[in-house]
Amino acid sequence: MLDVKIADDEQAMILIGNATKMSIVGFNMLQSTPELIVRHTFNNAADEFIKAGLRPWKLEINGRKGRRTLTVLDEQGRGYAVYDLDSTEDNSGVDGTSR
Repeated sequence: MLDVKIADDEQAMILIGNATKMSIVGFNMLQSTPELIVRHTFNNAADEFIKAGLRPWKLEINGRKGRRTLTVLDEQGRGYAVYDLDSTEDNSGVDGTSR
């Protein structure tokens, strides 16, 4: 586990992984048996974050319910990716990647 952030009163986000695979998972803290939901994985060679030579290291969450964003920062401070936490689309809610 690399980083944990509280998204709201019910949900937390965790950046987990090792040298070969990293993921962002979310879970509802109010459930008696929390279910981990994979929000995004960084093990795909086509992932823009990985193609740019960046390694996920830290999470930041901002916004209000209905329009929250999750930012993943690179361990070297060279770049970041921004994701829409409230997106219901199948593309993991990716808004874009900046470097």
